[in-house]
Amino acid sequence: MFLDFLFRREGTVFKYRGLDEQKYPVCEVMFFIDGKKDPYKTFMIVDSGADISLIPKTIGEELNLKKAELHYLGGVGGRVGYYTNYVNVQIAGKKFNMPVAWLTHDTVPLLLGRKGVFDKFRICFEERSGEVRFISIF
Repeated sequence: MFLDFLFRREGTVFKYRGLDEQKYPVCEVMFFIDGKKDPYKTFMIVDSGADISLIPKTIGEELNLKKAELHYLGGVGGRVGYYTNYVNVQIAGKKFNMPVAWLTHDTVPLLLGRKGVFDKFRICFEERSGEVRFISIF
């Protein structure tokens, strides 16, 4: 009980947000783009089932991501093409470089996956209160 009190006081808390009728755990992500003064700020769905973070086509274009070798990944939505990029981001006050899969279409929302992120934070999903908490471990 005492430790639960300590954990609740630390970290950065983000409220779940709605898409349609459903609410999802999200966090604010700032992308730093070469040659631009201000970061691109957005919210991403925190997806513990995603291996890598996903960026839709039009947002990847805004972030000036590069097309390299085309790869494919599969999931619930089927097979999709993507390009691997590394981007400078800030999440919960911490800046770091993370890999993203830049998709060849716009049919998937911004998803924050495990690779390069979940090893940097203890992430607590609090369904009852509709919050997700990021506690830095780096």
